[in-house]
Amino acid sequence: MKITFISNYYNHHQDPFSACMSQMEGIEYHFISTELISKERTNSGWKDLNRSRPYIIRAYESPESAKAARNVALDSDIVIIGSAPDSFIIPRLRQGKLTFK
Repeated sequence: MKITFISNYYNHHQDPFSACMSQMEGIEYHFISTELISKERTNSGWKDLNRSRPYIIRAYESPESAKAARNVALDSDIVIIGSAPDSFIIPRLRQGKLTFK
């Protein structure tokens, strides 16, 4: 089963859940980060974790990364959305795929 979590950026709030999901047998887990963490956040002490785990796809890095992220999101059995552009959400809903927001 392929499960994907999409949010603006990977942070300490998603880390425990993501770490567990990535280690589960029979689960192919991905986290899609749609943007860089803001300077405001890093200036207030948050760490940029967008490169901290191998399952993170950084959709903002290039057109190729964005396309790969959309393909993973569309192909996943389940998608959990914290924050994502409609371009990640609408195609899944049109296909009746299990999507939590």
